Amino acid sequence: MPKIINFTFYKKTNLVDLSLDNGETYILDAELVFDKRLTKGVEIDSDTIKKYLYESLYKRLLRQAFAYLSIRTRSVSELQFYLTKKIRNLLKLFNLSEKFSVVDIINSVIDELKRRKYLDDYQFAKTYIEQQMQTKSKGSRALAYALMKKGIDKQIITSILNNKENPNQKVESHSTFYGNVNQIKRRVIIIDGS
Repeated sequence: MPKIINFTFYKKTNLVDLSLDNGETYILDAELVFDKRLTKGVEIDSDTIKKYLYESLYKRLLRQAFAYLSIRTRSVSELQFYLTKKIRNLLKLFNLSEKFSVVDIINSVIDELKRRKYLDDYQFAKTYIEQQMQTKSKGSRALAYALMKKGIDKQIITSILNNKENPNQKVESHSTFYGNVNQIKRRVIIIDGS
């Protein structure tokens, strides 16, 4: 069984380059190396290395998902697309070809985020509709289309749109706006006329 002979810690990226006595080198997440108490002289088999590589990828991807979600809430589909792009870069960083099922790692990250309640398509859609109705006057079709582009299921969209108390909000907001404009025009005419 190969032994660990050297470590190189990269502080900027928080990675550790692990060298084994059989000539193989692996890049692992520094947090994982410290958690597993890997030191020089420790024997490590290929199955354990594979498990640690998987855990390193998982931890890095989870951190990137948290960073992405810290900007604004996302749908599951948006996050899947983002993580798919990111995992390709991570596989290159860890000098791995497709040894791991990319889909499994992404799904495990998404499951963890759902478990921690950071991802919820229903809540995302509900919040999105409320924000759009407050800031822009969009109709239900436009909202549904925008949510479908973000990967939200049709059943969730119809459920939320049907539960809205005021489905004619777009019409009311336009009539209110045009009503205010007409009042302002009348005031301007009266002021200019006198």
